[in-house]
Amino acid sequence: MREVSVCVPVYNAGAHLEDCLRSVAGQEGVRLEVVVLDDGSSDGSLDVARRVAGEFSWVRWEIGTNAERKGMVGNWNACLERTGGEFVKVMGQDDLLLPGCLARQVEAMEGDTDISLSAVGCAIFSGAGKRIFYRRKGWKTGKVPAERLLRSCIHRAINPLGEPVSILAKREVYLEGGGFDLGLRYYVDVEKNLRMLGDGFAAVIDEALCGFRIHRGAASFGLQGEAYQEFLEIERRFGGKVAACPHPVVRRALAGFDSLARLFFYRVWG
Repeated sequence: MREVSVCVPVYNAGAHLEDCLRSVAGQEGVRLEVVVLDDGSSDGSLDVARRVAGEFSWVRWEIGTNAERKGMVGNWNACLERTGGEFVKVMGQDDLLLPGCLARQVEAMEGDTDISLSAVGCAIFSGAGKRIFYRRKGWKTGKVPAERLLRSCIHRAINPLGEPVSILAKREVYLEGGGFDLGLRYYVDVEKNLRMLGDGFAAVIDEALCGFRIHRGAASFGLQGEAYQEFLEIERRFGGKVAACPHPVVRRALAGFDSLARLFFYRVWG
């Protein structure tokens, strides 16, 4: 069996962390390492992690705390550095993995050196844990070229692959270039995905195999104000690789609309 490291960076995660870790530890078909790294929580998050770890002794756990606060993206990178598996997934402390997620993603990547990463569909949950809807990928299950994903991102001002919980990649690919860009926060995962893709392919599985929770305590809710400016940075870095983009005003209007739509869903379901 292939070894997969799942990173769960933590900061005051007590409300949802137990559900998150149980969903990870219950994955089958892979050898599993779970890295939980706390960034100075004051709500007993580490106690929750240690309690869950004690119930899943067959999983290799790496549980620790940063000597000083690193911030959200810094903690993501610190988690990456502690991993030992061949494949890596980074997920939010309130996200979920649905049954079979890791095994299906590893299988989709095996034996094809053109594939840089795997992305699965995502079920959207309310803050109370109610499944609201399934957000489809927009592509059929199979290989999708990086150029097509980049074009979708730049033309429509969207995250073409989904939140970090959707993504699985080889460890060396994640660590390449120093991990996540500390200069970004909202679109930091999009930028990293586009770098990891390069000129390769993504293995897309258009099934809901993970869960993303909408609630007002989520990091993405508090970062909506930064989304527009960070989209412009993504456009600056990668936009020159795709031709025939819509007018910049159209793309920027779409980015603004996306932020407003997210705020609406967070306020209604969070």
